[in-house]
Amino acid sequence: MLKGYNNKIPMFDPVNDTVLYRCLRYNLNNGSRRKRGTDLFARKDADNTIVYYFRHWDNSSTGPATCQVTSKEEAVRFSREQFTRPGFCTGGNHRGLSEFLPEVYSKA
Repeated sequence: MLKGYNNKIPMFDPVNDTVLYRCLRYNLNNGSRRKRGTDLFARKDADNTIVYYFRHWDNSSTGPATCQVTSKEEAVRFSREQFTRPGFCTGGNHRGLSEFLPEVYSKA
């Protein structure tokens, strides 16, 4: 779990936060493992504020994945862009999209 800015409040928890988009880990054309990718998550803070964030991962690096807060508008743009690519995946179902980005889900 990565900590928030004050180093006390958990801000990112990709294990428990809602997956809105999970990048495929394997190439659809040849089955090779992807070296890097970006996943999109959302979570509700204690005050019901929704936080959207990207998790950038790199299998060719020994360092940890990095997380980056993003706006709802950017999360919508990114999600819509992913629908145009083969192998769109939201982590098994579209619950996350319908709950956190209904404007994307309604067009899916």
